[in-house]
Amino acid sequence: MSESTAIDAAILGTEKKAMLQVGGWLITSFGRARAAGLMSSDGSKGALLQLGSAGTGPLNFNFDVRRVWSSNGEPLLPLPSYVDNFGPTPVTGAQVAASSYTQASGTLTYSLGSALLSVTGSYRHDRGFKSDYTIGPSLSWPIVRQGGLQVIVQADAQKSRTTTSAFAGFRVLYTAGGFSTLSTIGHATLKDGGTRGSRSRQVGSLSGQWFYQDDERTQVSLEGALQRDVDTSTARANAFVANQLGSGRVEVLHSLEGNGGTQFGLTLQTGIALGSKAVEIGGRDLNQSAVIASMAGSAKDAAFDVLIDEIARGRVSAGRRLPIFLEAYRSYNLRLRPVGSSAVDYDSAVRKITLFPGNVEHLNWTAEQVSTVFGQAFLANGRPLANASISTRRGVGQTDDEGYFQIDVEANEPLTFKFGANETCGVPLVGAQVQSDYASLGRVVCR
Repeated sequence: MSESTAIDAAILGTEKKAMLQVGGWLITSFGRARAAGLMSSDGSKGALLQLGSAGTGPLNFNFDVRRVWSSNGEPLLPLPSYVDNFGPTPVTGAQVAASSYTQASGTLTYSLGSALLSVTGSYRHDRGFKSDYTIGPSLSWPIVRQGGLQVIVQADAQKSRTTTSAFAGFRVLYTAGGFSTLSTIGHATLKDGGTRGSRSRQVGSLSGQWFYQDDERTQVSLEGALQRDVDTSTARANAFVANQLGSGRVEVLHSLEGNGGTQFGLTLQTGIALGSKAVEIGGRDLNQSAVIASMAGSAKDAAFDVLIDEIARGRVSAGRRLPIFLEAYRSYNLRLRPVGSSAVDYDSAVRKITLFPGNVEHLNWTAEQVSTVFGQAFLANGRPLANASISTRRGVGQTDDEGYFQIDVEANEPLTFKFGANETCGVPLVGAQVQSDYASLGRVVCR
């Protein structure tokens, strides 16, 4: 409507009902406000109010208040009866909450130099259940920032319906290249309504992480940690590897106190793209549709990034195929981008595809190695082949008065010379020594 006001609306339909949501925005230099209402065809309704500061000063806030009235005691959007194995978003607890509820949350922060003070709170009441709430302050104050080293004073406290907790101490972070380490040390207290009452002791943690990624997007991550809190002490380690074939993760957790023992987990993930012309195993990110990019040709050492909507999603080279899983019901623009500076002839045009659930598109490219050859051509009688035209699949050229020439050719492609009254002769290039995309042929005899 204007630079400071706006209206939004949405209609959502399910198998059993339809819903209409209408809202309005007010944006000023001080902050922003949004109010919205929701109505359902079964009589359910909801209201929402959101307030937030513009973030231009030391004092900032964000508040969210919402209320839902259910006419039939069911959630507004019931969970589906099937499991979407390809879905990127896992089911959350909020999705299975009770029907009618009131919920409020907010954060108030104040910056004082490099220190950040904040108060965070939340409240929720579901019909038929006790109200739950949490509220508490926190402090984060960096006192050392030197190179890859940070030392931060940290303190927080929290009060909920059943527990009271507090922590005060230091957090130390150090990073260098692909390695980082994080440690905390302090004192914590915890009080709950159970039989254990109030506990407090020295707590802390120490963890180290190492991360590596190469040009082909192969990722390796290793982590190890020791942690001591109010009730337990644990040691954990995990490793993660991801490449064009898929991903795998190993996790180990060992309890250093009590009878917790050792727990471990192993996760492997890959995909199969089955098309009419190709079958490929692999894929980093699983989805309901895929594209298989394949490369042929003589450019054995050339590699190409596969760009999908100008984002590199993998790397392919001659004789290889790359499966890439993508979201369905979308159109994508694909093209190749050569890696390195070698001279290669390939199709650089953008190709557009549209994918639907279960689709596997197979796209083929051909990359031919191109080199520049130069030399001096002679006839069989020993005379220089002067002012003769040269033709290759890459184009045409011409010798000079003394038979010298330079022309681009593909791998092992013969040179054809034309001279005089449509006379022709040829020079084979099998075994030509190419260095940095150039080959010196020296004296060649055209036969």
